[in-house]
Amino acid sequence: MQDKLTSTIHFIEVNRDEMGDKKSLNMLLKALKKIINEEEK
Repeated sequence: MQDKLTSTIHFIEVNRDEMGDKKSLNMLLKALKKIINEEEK
């Protein structure tokens, strides 16, 4: 789980200027939900 979260955060930090804050936040939330759902299974 930690590796997925780290890679997602890194991707967002690198591309944040191009994506904008709202899209970056949405991507982070989607990634967090996906990681949480995977951990619950």
